[in-house]
Amino acid sequence: MRSEILNYKIENVIGSGGMGIIYKARHAGIDRIVAIKEIDPSFLKDIQIRNRFKQEASILAKLDHPNIVRLHEFYEDGDDLFLIMEYVPGMNLGDYIATVSGPIPEERALRIFRKMLSAFKYAHSKDVIHRDVKPFNMMIAANEEVKILDFGIAKLKTSNISYTNTGQKIGTPRYMSPEQVRGEELSQQSDIYCLGVILWQMLTGREPYKEEKSEFNISHKIVYEVLPDPRTVYASISEHLCRVIQLCCEKDLINRFKDINAIENFLLQPPPDKKKFSIPEKRRPAEIIPAPATVRRGATVTTVGCLKQIGKSILILVIIIIAFVIILLIALNNAFK
Repeated sequence: MRSEILNYKIENVIGSGGMGIIYKARHAGIDRIVAIKEIDPSFLKDIQIRNRFKQEASILAKLDHPNIVRLHEFYEDGDDLFLIMEYVPGMNLGDYIATVSGPIPEERALRIFRKMLSAFKYAHSKDVIHRDVKPFNMMIAANEEVKILDFGIAKLKTSNISYTNTGQKIGTPRYMSPEQVRGEELSQQSDIYCLGVILWQMLTGREPYKEEKSEFNISHKIVYEVLPDPRTVYASISEHLCRVIQLCCEKDLINRFKDINAIENFLLQPPPDKKKFSIPEKRRPAEIIPAPATVRRGATVTTVGCLKQIGKSILILVIIIIAFVIILLIALNNAFK
């Protein structure tokens, strides 16, 4: 392992990918912690991979969003190729679900999902299609911050340059869209399909098609079979979020959410499985008094008023009788003196 790269002291290896290794490093002068991605030496002679590495740097340089990892610097010198990026403490979402959270409660899953939507809405607005959307390319920090990583096979819609052959499948099999499996041209709707699969995994706590070991069988299910209802795994998932997953993962692009705005607008709609509660109009005081069981509701006020009047009359009568008795006793006492 290297001990330093440029002005950065290497602290440890934090990951590795198809094209290289990622270090956690600290700048010797300003004490900034970064992640440095280095291309694997075995790929240095492969022009296509070198160009893909440069493409990732070029795309990251165009993106500035709180939920997308930031590029600080790209360095190329002979056989050395480095991406110096923002360091994100935490775990990738795939490992987080598998080892920490299990199924994520709906409210929390939605908070995380909305941050993903925000990141991809921004990337798509810059004509960037990620093309490898999966939980392992998303970092979750302790405060539920989300960072989208690895734009190594991302593509600009406006670019005619491609570093993959026509008909070549790109991405990770379990998280591919049907059009990815078929090796077709990809659009932002392909990223949307993958986001639906990720929401499925967050809510169920398991990978899709986990029981399948064959890439062929997984690919066949993605193209020809509907993604299983997540409630077959975790029964309490709401109908509303099941519908979101379904519309993200439609096989036919015509029926799939066309863009991130469509998902966000759908999420703003009231869930169909929850009743709407309206605040009743303020009632008159007389209607607030509960009616006796043997009295009609409309007669309540009259009955109470009569009882109060009878009580007052009896009290006055008692006072009069007591006063009469006192006067009588005083008169008798004077008579016998």
